[in-house]
Amino acid sequence: MENLDEKLYQDYKNGEKEAFEHLYNKYKNKIQYFINNIIKDKEKAEDIAQETFIYVLQHPKRDGYSFKYYIYLVAKSRAINYINTEKNRNEINEKYLSKEETVENDIYEIVAKKERQKEIIDAINQLDDKYKNAIYLVNIEGLSYKETARILDESVSNIKTIIHRGKKELRKILIERGYVEMNKVIKTLVAVICSVVILSGIVYAAKNKIDFSKFGFLKVDENYSDSATIVNKSIENEYMNITLESVGGDNSYIIVEYTINFKDKAIQEFEPIIYNQNTGYNIGIASKVNINDEEQNTNIMKVFNKISDSEYQYVQIINIMDNEEKEFNLDIYLDTFYVGTSYNTASNKVYIDKKISTKISRQENKNFEEKEQVLDDNKKVVIEDVENTKFETFIKGKYVKEGITWEEYQNVNMEYSSFLVSTDNGEKIQSIIYQGDAIGIDRYVKNSDNEYEKIEDYSTIKNSDIVKVEEHFLILLGRQENINNLLVTPTETKLYNDRTDEEERMYKKTTWYQVKPGKTQYTARSTLGGTLTINNITVDNDYITFYYDINGYIGDETLVLVRDKSVDDINYFYATNEYKKDVNGEENKIEFSLKDEPRSGLNTYKISLKNIDNLEFTLLFGSNTKIIGEPFKISIPDRDNDDLKFKNIEISDCNFDREDAIMYLNDDISGVIFDNIIITDSNMQVKGKTSTIVENITDMNKETVFITDDSGKKYYNFSSSVNSNEFTMYFKINKKLLKKDKLYINVLKDGKISTSELIRK
Repeated sequence: MENLDEKLYQDYKNGEKEAFEHLYNKYKNKIQYFINNIIKDKEKAEDIAQETFIYVLQHPKRDGYSFKYYIYLVAKSRAINYINTEKNRNEINEKYLSKEETVENDIYEIVAKKERQKEIIDAINQLDDKYKNAIYLVNIEGLSYKETARILDESVSNIKTIIHRGKKELRKILIERGYVEMNKVIKTLVAVICSVVILSGIVYAAKNKIDFSKFGFLKVDENYSDSATIVNKSIENEYMNITLESVGGDNSYIIVEYTINFKDKAIQEFEPIIYNQNTGYNIGIASKVNINDEEQNTNIMKVFNKISDSEYQYVQIINIMDNEEKEFNLDIYLDTFYVGTSYNTASNKVYIDKKISTKISRQENKNFEEKEQVLDDNKKVVIEDVENTKFETFIKGKYVKEGITWEEYQNVNMEYSSFLVSTDNGEKIQSIIYQGDAIGIDRYVKNSDNEYEKIEDYSTIKNSDIVKVEEHFLILLGRQENINNLLVTPTETKLYNDRTDEEERMYKKTTWYQVKPGKTQYTARSTLGGTLTINNITVDNDYITFYYDINGYIGDETLVLVRDKSVDDINYFYATNEYKKDVNGEENKIEFSLKDEPRSGLNTYKISLKNIDNLEFTLLFGSNTKIIGEPFKISIPDRDNDDLKFKNIEISDCNFDREDAIMYLNDDISGVIFDNIIITDSNMQVKGKTSTIVENITDMNKETVFITDDSGKKYYNFSSSVNSNEFTMYFKINKKLLKKDKLYINVLKDGKISTSELIRK
C-alpha cells in the first residue's frame, strides 16, 4: 500500500496530475474524519481537509517521510492551529496539544509498517466490518470507548464487547495460520487496519443495537450503556454459541444481554426464522428467573434483535421495583432454545441446561415518607414510594380494604380502584399502571388474637372470615424530566357488565365513525371531563394507526375500539399496541394490526379488519370513572444515578425435567370435551371442544373452567383463545404440583359445578 502511495506521489511530482487525484480520493474522507475527531466540527473539518491537501500540493514532503505519515502530520498540525486561533485553549484536548515530536511519534504509530503485515492484512480482511470499524476508531484514532459508541450508535458496553470479540476472532484466524506471537498482533493492528479499512472513504457498519425505546423503556434506552457490566462468558453446543455479553441495572430494572451465534448445523436444520411486526421473531428461550429462590413470573420482558442471518441479540428485562432488599441473589435458568411461536408448538428445540448466578447489591436511597388517606370506614389508600432512577420514574401505592368479610370483599363486581396522575396545576400526565395480580395482592385473615395473619393460599379463606386485602399498584411515568411536582388522585372505575345486556345497550348507544385515513379530527369527552381527540388516521399494510391528544382528565375508558359493521352481532377489536408520549413512546398513537393473528375483543372470530370500508371506530368506551379521594401532593426526587453492583457472575450446569405430563379424562364434562391436556415445567395447556358454538371468549373464561388440587385450591386460566367451538387455555400449574397432589378439572354450567380427576398417561 505504501509503495503505491509513493509511486503515485512521485508520478504527481513528475507532472501526472491524475496521480494526485487517486491519492486525494483515497484519503479525503479519512483525513476529514481524522480532523473532525480533533475539532468536533464536521463542516469546518471539510474546509481544513481541503486546506491540508492544498498545503501538501504546494509543499513537498521531507525525505524519509511516507506520504501517509506526511498527510496525517499536516492534517493534525492544521487542526491544532485552528483550535489555537478559533477556540478557547481551555477546551483543547491535551492529547492533541502534545509536543511536535510526540505528535510525530503518534502519527508514526499509525502509519509505520510492521513485520508480517501481509498475513495480518489477510486476517483482518476476514473480520466483519463491525469489528474492523470499532478497532479502527479506538486503536487507530485513539478515541475513547464513549466517543466510539456515539459514532457507531452503540452502547459503551457493546463497543468493548465488539473490540474484545474482534481480537478473539483475529486470534483464531492467526492461530490457524500458525502466527501465534500474539504480542505482535496488537502492535500491528494499527498499521494493518489503516491499510485495509476503506480505500475510498470510511464506512461504519454498526451492529444493530437493541432499541429499548420501541419496547416502552425510554430512559433505559438513554442510560443503559453507562450501567452495563461486561461479562463476555459463553455457552456452546453443537448448534450455537450463546454469549452472556453484559448485565446492568438500577433500582427499577435488571438488563441482561446475550448474543446468539448459530453454527452451520443450526442454519441447515432449523426452520426459517421469521419476523412478525407484533410478536417479533419466532424464536425463544424457555427460561426461569429467580430472585432469592423465588420465581419471578410476571415481571420479565424478553426481546430478540437480529444482527445478521446467523447472529441475534437476546435481552431480558427484569422488573425489580417491588424488591427493596439491599442485597439479593439472581439466578437465571436457561432451559431450551426453540424456533416457533411458542415452546409447546416449536419445530426445533435445543437444550441449553445452564444457570447464570450473581449476587447483586445496591445503595439504599429510600427517603420517601408514606402518605395515607382514609376513604371510608373500611378502605384507605397509601402512596408507599416514589423513585426516579436512571431507567424509570415510578410510584408505588396500594389500596387497603379491611374489617369486612371475605364474602363482602368478593361481591364487589365490575369495579376497581386506580389513580390519575397530573402536574400540580392539573395537567394530566400520561402513565402506565400495573395493578392486582400483575404487581401483587396480599390477603390477611383476622385470627383468634384479633390480629391479621397473612394467607398465601386464599382458597382456604372462609366467606365469614374477617379480612384485610392490600391491592398493590405500580405507576410508571417514563421520561418526565421537567416535572418536579405531581398530583396523584385516587379513582374508582365501574366497567360495563358484559354478562348482562348493559354492555350491549352502551354499544348501541355509542357513536361510531367510519375508518378513513386522513387528518379529520374526532373528539369525545370522558366522564371525568377531559377530552380525547383523534388528529390523524393512517392505514398501511401492517396497521391502522390513530394519532391522538388528551386534554384534562381521562378515566379508564378504552380509548379506541374498532368494529366490523357488516356483522350484525355486537363485535369489536381492542388495540394491538398503545403508545403514550414520554412514557412508552415518542408520540401518542394506537395501532390495530391488519395481520391474520389472534386478537382480543368480542366475537373476533366472526370479524375481519381486511376490508376497511366495513370498519368503524368509537372513542372512550367501556367504563365510568369517578374521583374518590383528595389528590396526594408528590415531589419527584432528584434522579438516583446509582447502578446495581454485580458480583461473582457464574455460569454452571443445570438439569431440567423435560418430560411433559400428558393428562386425560375418562369422559367429557357437561358437554365440554377436553382432548389435549399437557403440563410442562412452566404451565398447563388445555385444549378442547364444546358441544355448542362458543359465541365469545367470555363463554370459556376463568369462571367457567378451573382446576383444583387435593386441598381445594383453585387455579384459573391466565390466557385463553377460542376459534369456533374449539378452545385453548393456559393455567399456572407446573409438573412439581403433580408430585404431591391430584388435579381435578371443573366446569361451571347453569350454576352447577361438574368435576373430573385428571389422569396421567
